Amino acid sequence: MSQAACIPADVRERIQSLASLLYQQNDQQCFPLLDEVSRLAGVDMNVTSQVFMEWRMSQRAHMAPLPQDLPAEFKEIAGLVLDRTWQQARQLANQYLQSAQVAWEDDRQEWLAEQRDLALLCEQQAQELDALRQHLSKVLGLNAQQQQPNASPLTAAVRDVLQDERVLQLQQQLDDARQGWAEAEQALHQMREQAQSAATPLPPLVLQDERVPALQQEVDALRSQLTQSEQEADLAKQQQLQAQEEVDELQHKLEQMQEELRTLRSDKESAYRAVANLRQQLQQLKQIQLATPEEQAERLERLKTVAFSPSLPGQLSSADAEQADQIWKAR
Repeated sequence: MSQAACIPADVRERIQSLASLLYQQNDQQCFPLLDEVSRLAGVDMNVTSQVFMEWRMSQRAHMAPLPQDLPAEFKEIAGLVLDRTWQQARQLANQYLQSAQVAWEDDRQEWLAEQRDLALLCEQQAQELDALRQHLSKVLGLNAQQQQPNASPLTAAVRDVLQDERVLQLQQQLDDARQGWAEAEQALHQMREQAQSAATPLPPLVLQDERVPALQQEVDALRSQLTQSEQEADLAKQQQLQAQEEVDELQHKLEQMQEELRTLRSDKESAYRAVANLRQQLQQLKQIQLATPEEQAERLERLKTVAFSPSLPGQLSSADAEQADQIWKAR
């Protein structure tokens, strides 16, 4: 009889039960250790080794292949991980799109403010230029009615200023600025339409990954168009500033010509008064010739005092001074 056959049945059963229990505790991943089974069973190593070997052979005979399908626990964990990853990706994409929309809206508001300023500046320049042209026309009309041949050079100068090529250039620059503003407004309208098409909200649960680069390209294109529009607005603003400087220079010339007109009118009025005084003195001279010798002497003395006063020679021309000298000699 062999040594394995001499092992009592209860000892054999106890060793196999402990080995099966330990194997179940290890989730059937690995066999228990021999010394651990021997210690728990209270049997020596030789007996335990023989029974444990038989138990291991029986366990190998009952081994079955793993199932083809993924266990339910792994499926649940994988689904949770995939869903959480998808939620985070969708949230990040939505945040990026919202930040891009906010940035674009800020740029659009800034451009609208610059557009309003440019429109107001164009309107002011147009009003100032129209007012200046009307004022020059009015000055020419008044001058044509009142001035004498001595003022003809000044009239020609004013006409030259009014018909100066710089005035026409200012008008052309103003028209170009208005046209640039209209083109900028049309570009802004197109940008609004593109922004409305690009600002479509994302689906609540479905987000295509390909849309994020496409939206980024649209936002970059809108920013590029906005930058180009800002450059055009700056160029138009520079043209308006240059036109304003030229209008100021033209206004300064106009003020100088108006001052010359006032001086000329003052000289004309002084000459008119001097001629009136001279006519009055001639009338008095005629009266002296009809008076008695005593009255003639008195009136001539008074006429001499008035005719050759210190303030009169400066008001008379050279021809009027010669006439006054003849009056004095006729005494």
